[in-house]
Amino acid sequence: MPRSTTKTRAPRRATIETKQVATKATAPAVKRKLDVLLVGVDAATTDLIGKVTIALGLKPRTCDGIGAAKAELSKRQADLMIVNATQPDGAALGLVRELTRGRQTVPALVLTGEPTLQGAVEAMRAGAMDYLALPLSADELRKRLDAAVGRLNAQRRHSDKLRRLRGMCHKLNHSRREMSEQVNVLCGDLVAAYQDLADQMQQVLQSTEFNAVIRNELDLEQLVRKTLEYLLDKVGPTNAVIFLPASSDEYSLGGYVNYDCDSQPSEILLEQMGDVVAPRIAEKSGLIHITDDSAMRETFGEDFDLLRGSQLLGVTCVHEEEALAVVSLFRDGSEPYDDAATDMLTGVASALGTALARIIRVHHRGNPAALE
Repeated sequence: MPRSTTKTRAPRRATIETKQVATKATAPAVKRKLDVLLVGVDAATTDLIGKVTIALGLKPRTCDGIGAAKAELSKRQADLMIVNATQPDGAALGLVRELTRGRQTVPALVLTGEPTLQGAVEAMRAGAMDYLALPLSADELRKRLDAAVGRLNAQRRHSDKLRRLRGMCHKLNHSRREMSEQVNVLCGDLVAAYQDLADQMQQVLQSTEFNAVIRNELDLEQLVRKTLEYLLDKVGPTNAVIFLPASSDEYSLGGYVNYDCDSQPSEILLEQMGDVVAPRIAEKSGLIHITDDSAMRETFGEDFDLLRGSQLLGVTCVHEEEALAVVSLFRDGSEPYDDAATDMLTGVASALGTALARIIRVHHRGNPAALE
């Protein structure tokens, strides 16, 4: 007997629990009652509409005429409006037209005690959802209101869907703009990276080509001469000068090409450049390109008159952080140097620094103290 009792109680608990879960899962959601505004409707029809609307889950409120309806709607919006077309001021359809086509639309049903085809057409043109002839039976009114509420709910669902779609489109458009901006930034970075890589490759090619010209050259004068010839071949007619360090901050003339300087003044100019221009170039890191007198004055101060009206390219040939030469190109500002010339000179400077270091090691191999 105890065993059978235990078996019958367990299923009862399980059944009760299952019913409770099912009851919770199927509990209907509470819906907001739709607000219905009755405008100029007579007392008998108002009572009938009140009974039917309450039965349909609607919440009616009344006002006497068009002016009162506008005042009421300015305080609280309605979900649906039932308007008696027979108004003292004859503005019933004007109210329907105004409220069904405004920014905040209110769907409307039109009541009339004198139904005509022309009246129905005018009501529909004004935007009415339905045209009802008085008197109405409760069943007929219930059917017409039920249909109107169904259309109203369908319109609201459609409006809600459109609102959600607009929100999604706005978010997608915002994401698209952000993605487009990121892509533009990435493309810009890629272009800059490719340009840097191309510049580096060009410098490597220039350095490789120049290395082939000066390969195994151990004579300093021949190295300077081949370098100047290479520069003229790549840049075209230009004044070119190579300065070699005489001490820690002084430079002497290693070799030059005179393009448009008078022969006698050119020697004075080059000596002055060795005193002023070469040390200033050696102070800079990397290549300098001066294109006008303002930049020339900023770089060389009061001594800029040496190169007034000229463009100048200058670079230091460095090996293991030691300046072994300064190369400078200059000519009239009407013949500017292009980017290819700057890339070429950067590659030449690197290779020339390595070549000069090789000559120094060879010529001082027997004198270790000279390398210190």
